[in-house]
Amino acid sequence: MTTQSAWKACTLAGLSVLILTGIIFPIFPHEMAIPNGIDSPVIAFEFARTQADLVAVFGEVGDPLRQERIQAMDQGNRVDFAYMAAYSAFIALFFLSAYRRSQRRIWLLFAGLGVLAGVSDAVENTILFQITADLRVAEGLAWLAYPVHLKFLSLYVCAFGVGYYLQGSARKAARLFGLFLQLLAPIAVILLASGLASAATLVITLAWLSQLVISFIEHRRLRHP
Repeated sequence: MTTQSAWKACTLAGLSVLILTGIIFPIFPHEMAIPNGIDSPVIAFEFARTQADLVAVFGEVGDPLRQERIQAMDQGNRVDFAYMAAYSAFIALFFLSAYRRSQRRIWLLFAGLGVLAGVSDAVENTILFQITADLRVAEGLAWLAYPVHLKFLSLYVCAFGVGYYLQGSARKAARLFGLFLQLLAPIAVILLASGLASAATLVITLAWLSQLVISFIEHRRLRHP
């Protein structure tokens, strides 16, 4: 694969992530059954640690919307397998393309973390399905934290990596935005821990949009020197 084709593949992977984003998020539940300070039922489920956390997401036994929420969560998580494959490929291709351009091995580390995020997400989803199969037993709940934290940590380090890539740009605006991303990555961890899921995931969104723009520009540049 040439550097140009690598950037092209990265662009296509990024577009698939964009399309799947529009498909998957309307499927998931959008409101907590019982507000508990977390603004996203999906994130609240991923960070659930107790039966009370599960009740906050899905509702009490007898809640008429409980089964509907479970079905929506399961349906969204089924589509999520395609989503995680797309975003991990997108991240890996971005940093592999960066490696082909500069031969700096640090980009291979970030590429590996992109794959690790997708694998962690797959393990996480497997546990989530075990939990929704019987919320009263919630099999696997004790193990859920490990893949969830590994996924988000990998994604935030990759977001930092995108900012680091932009630091090598000849354009001052790109370097400043790269620095902004690098500063946001650790802040996002704090926001996520505080329950501000929408703000925390926005950092990942900004990194992915940056990757898409960069890969498209690099592909065009190499195609039309």
